[in-house]
Amino acid sequence: NNNNNNNYNNNNNNNGFRKTYAKHKNIIVSTYNNKNNNNNNNNNNNNNNSKLVNLETLTSKFNSNKTNNTNTNGFKLENLKNFKNKLLCDFEDKTSLVNGVGGGVVVGSASLDAGDMQSHHCCNNKMNGLSAEICDNLNEQLELLQRQVTDLADTQNIAEDRTTRTKTEYAVLQTRYHMLEEQYRESELRAEERLAEEQKRYRELLARVEREAALQNENCQIKIKTIELEANTLREEAQRLRVQCDKQANDLHRTEEKYELARDQITSLQQDLDEATQRERKYEDDKKAAEDLMLELSKELERLRAETGPALPTTSPETIRLEELHQELEEMRQKNKALEEQNEELQAQVLTRGVEEGRNLLNGTLNSLAQELEEMSQAQVSVNSQFSFLALKESH
Repeated sequence: NNNNNNNYNNNNNNNGFRKTYAKHKNIIVSTYNNKNNNNNNNNNNNNNNSKLVNLETLTSKFNSNKTNNTNTNGFKLENLKNFKNKLLCDFEDKTSLVNGVGGGVVVGSASLDAGDMQSHHCCNNKMNGLSAEICDNLNEQLELLQRQVTDLADTQNIAEDRTTRTKTEYAVLQTRYHMLEEQYRESELRAEERLAEEQKRYRELLARVEREAALQNENCQIKIKTIELEANTLREEAQRLRVQCDKQANDLHRTEEKYELARDQITSLQQDLDEATQRERKYEDDKKAAEDLMLELSKELERLRAETGPALPTTSPETIRLEELHQELEEMRQKNKALEEQNEELQAQVLTRGVEEGRNLLNGTLNSLAQELEEMSQAQVSVNSQFSFLALKESH
């Protein structure tokens, strides 16, 4: 009976333990589920806060974190379940062992003695002590789990507050994200429109510049052709002028030679003119002496005529010679007068020429070398005529 009572008490204790364990198991499981939910919510909030950077990438990170947290929490629950199953198995083994021993005592009571009953009673006492120790250990573990559940509840409240704030911030950030996305789309549309307008404007500008460049190129080609024609004409003109310059250089050389010869001739003619002037002066002196002589002879002739009277014949040689001298004197006077007139004309020509040359020098226009040579030839002709006249006069 005592054994039966003990077995009954053990069964009641085991049933109470099982109920308490099941109750605490449910509390622990719910606590861990809440903790997992809080962790998942925290991970969701963290992922939502980072969505503004890159929504798709952070969503994948959130899913990976959620999977990792689920695996971790599942591992913890699996450990608790294994521990629970182990405890239950041990308790059931011990209970079955006690029940087996008690049954054996009831069935074989007729054949057992008092010593055997005492040994069985000691064994039951030991099993009861072991069950009490197990219950104490389980109570300590339950208290520990209750404290952990309390901590997890506090952590859950904190996590819920944080989750609420995170959800609010996430909603604000999501709204801001949508607003920024709309602004981005509007900005992109405006940028595309502006880009299209700029491209159109630059295409028109490029077309206009190309047209202007084509026109300018055509004008440049026309100018180049015109300049090439002018250059060819100028080359031909330069060649012709070069030939003409060479020809004029040769003519100038020949003219310079003629000028040198003419200058030498003028020098010689100037010397001849000086000599002729000296001879003319000598002739003037001789003429004056002859006139004086003729005057004396005429006076002497008149005196002789007055002395001899009218009957004196006029056919004497002295009279004839005197008449010839008178005629020659008259001719010489006329020639002298003509020479004086020519000399005056020459002096007037020289003076006129000097005035013209001075005027030309003042006006900056000089006669050409050919004109000077022509004038020199004319002067030489006049001088030669004068020299010939003087020579003729000297011969007389």
